[in-house]
Amino acid sequence: MNQVNQTHTYVLVLEPARDLSQLVMDYKARTGELVGDQLYLQDPPHLTLYVAPFPDHDRLRQAFSDFAPAVPAVDVSIQGWHVFAADPLTGKQTLVCQLATGALSELRQIQLSAIRAVASLRDQIAVRGRYSDSWHALTSAERENVESYGFPFVGEGWHPHISIASIDPADWEIVWQEMQGNPPFIDSQLARLALYVLEENLPVMVDRVDL
Repeated sequence: MNQVNQTHTYVLVLEPARDLSQLVMDYKARTGELVGDQLYLQDPPHLTLYVAPFPDHDRLRQAFSDFAPAVPAVDVSIQGWHVFAADPLTGKQTLVCQLATGALSELRQIQLSAIRAVASLRDQIAVRGRYSDSWHALTSAERENVESYGFPFVGEGWHPHISIASIDPADWEIVWQEMQGNPPFIDSQLARLALYVLEENLPVMVDRVDL
C-alpha cells in the first residue's frame, strides 16, 4: 500500500522479550474472558515511545531505519500494576505493568532520541486534531509537549509502561477484583524496536528490528 502523502498515525514502540510478552498476553486473555473486548486489548505487547500523525510513509520509515541501530536492548523489571485512573486520553481505567525505576533514565534517553529522529516529520495540523477531544484533560506541560513534540508525554512527564487494556469504567471492578491479587513480577528485556501504523485504531506492523 502506497501511503506517501497520506497522513496516517504511526506508533514507535519497544517490544518485550518472549517471556514478558507471553505474560502480558496471558493477562490480556484473562481480561477478555472477564469483560470482553476493551480498548488496547488486541494490541501486541509493547512500550510506546512516540505517537503522531505523519504524511510521508517512506520518509518516516527511512528515519526509523536510520535511528534503529543506535537503540540498545533494555533490561527491565516489572513490579506489579499501575492504574491510570480516568486516563486523560481515553476516559477509562488503563491497567498497565509497572516498570521498576532502574530503567527509566535509559528509556527516557531513547525516547528523546526517537523524537529527535522523527518528530520533525509529523503533520502538525493533524497532531492538534488528534488531541482536540482530550485537550481539556491534559496538563499545561502536556499541552506544551503536544505543540513542541507532537506527543503529550515526554521526558519526566512520561511514565513508561506496558498496557493490558483501557477498561470501561462499568467493567473495571470485575477486572480489578481479580488482577489486584495477581500482579506481574518478572525480570526481562525490551528486545525489539518496532514501527506500527494505525488502521481503524488497530496497529499494523510496518517495520521491526531486533536490538
